[in-house]
Amino acid sequence: MSRDTIRSIAQSPVEYRKHLIVPTSAHGPQPLGGIVAEFQRRDFEALDRAVIALVSGKRPEINRFWWERTKGGSKDSDLAIMVLWVIAFSPIGLTIQIAAADFEQASEMRKIMRQVLALNPWLAELVDVQATKIISKRPGGSECTILSADAASAHGARPDWLIINELSHVANEEFVQTLLDNAAKVPNGLICVATNAGHLGSWQWALRQTVVDNARWCFSALMEPAPWIDKGELEDRRRQTSPQRFARLWIGKWVAAEGDAFDAASIDIAIKPELAPMPRGIPGWAFGYGVDLGISRDHSAIVVVGRHGITGRFQLAAAEVFTPPLTGRVQIGDVEAALVKLRRQFGPGRIYLDPWQGEQLAQNLEKMRISVDRFTLNGAGWDRICRNTLELFNEGSIGLFPHPMLIEQLRATSVIEKTNGQLRFEWARSPQTGHGDVAMSFTLALLAARNSYVLSSPARRPLVVPPGMSFADLRMKNPAAFNQFIKK
Repeated sequence: MSRDTIRSIAQSPVEYRKHLIVPTSAHGPQPLGGIVAEFQRRDFEALDRAVIALVSGKRPEINRFWWERTKGGSKDSDLAIMVLWVIAFSPIGLTIQIAAADFEQASEMRKIMRQVLALNPWLAELVDVQATKIISKRPGGSECTILSADAASAHGARPDWLIINELSHVANEEFVQTLLDNAAKVPNGLICVATNAGHLGSWQWALRQTVVDNARWCFSALMEPAPWIDKGELEDRRRQTSPQRFARLWIGKWVAAEGDAFDAASIDIAIKPELAPMPRGIPGWAFGYGVDLGISRDHSAIVVVGRHGITGRFQLAAAEVFTPPLTGRVQIGDVEAALVKLRRQFGPGRIYLDPWQGEQLAQNLEKMRISVDRFTLNGAGWDRICRNTLELFNEGSIGLFPHPMLIEQLRATSVIEKTNGQLRFEWARSPQTGHGDVAMSFTLALLAARNSYVLSSPARRPLVVPPGMSFADLRMKNPAAFNQFIKK
């Protein structure tokens, strides 16, 4: 690139974006100036005036910006691009802060800057991206620092340009208020807040309400999917997430915070008053078992779900709930007995349980030659459960007999998205209904049923324990006969 062109770029952010090569998901690297959408053009135009004043040592006419965009709307990329211009070409040394809920989220812009510099060697000669800083290679030049919500350095720092990224994900209001207080001490300073839509009634919503009609703020909200979002991918997201979450992330609508995993109508449609617990396994159905062990504080639960081999519909078949006594614990032997009884009642099928508290139960079952799937609830495991459950509810593929505890827990379930895009359910805690224990078992059973084989013959009759004798007593009295009975 010629020196004249670089001099022109140094004077004009518009000229800079015209020549800047950026990565795109659909068409590979492209000059930004030729692919800017109309909403980006408006936001860039407003921010350009403030940034030009900032690098000139003057007070911008408008120095507060709120960018609210739908997911994939390029807010991180657009702000990262402008930060690079300031660091590369500001004639005065400026201090910039990028803050977010955690270091990984705050570093998103740093990752984008690395990609941009790799595509623009002329710009890489002027800017150095480090682990926690982005600095000008010119002596005395500008510097950008990455902050997360637990960074003590947030107190006392006075940045010339503060960027608060993904505000809706920041749980610590004090962190944000401290940053805003610090930035307010800089007369010519610039503040940018970038976020998706969040939850009604939250402190982020309250802050937004003070901004939306404030003449000192330039407020911008994109309330539709960005034009480059693939329509097929968007439809997948609609099927695989809750209506509230889809509206929040992809339509830009602020929604209620509690119980946002499932739309109330989808649960109402799933509840079938004419259904009752299934008496036994039926040929043409596959059955899956989900087990959640609470042991000392929470309830424990076993849920059985059936999947019809032809229609593909899922139906709640049975649910057993174990409440811990006030001064005691749920006995693993009781859960084991109920699970063996249910398996004999409904037949072979996948049994999913989390080994964190269920390892002893799994080993006991395996001694009886009952296969168990240890389903670890890590990031990938949670994501599988969430996407499967949300998709089935959104498709109307689930039938529930009226089970008050399960239905109440489902209505109170929330879903969160981690910074890596993986989903996780969060359960509301209640003294009466526990901590999502039945709902947890239900979601495991749904996935187990999806992955179980369809029965070709009726399941055996339920195991009957003689009156006055426990399950453990029966096993100890005649273990050989008992084990043979289990293997039939």
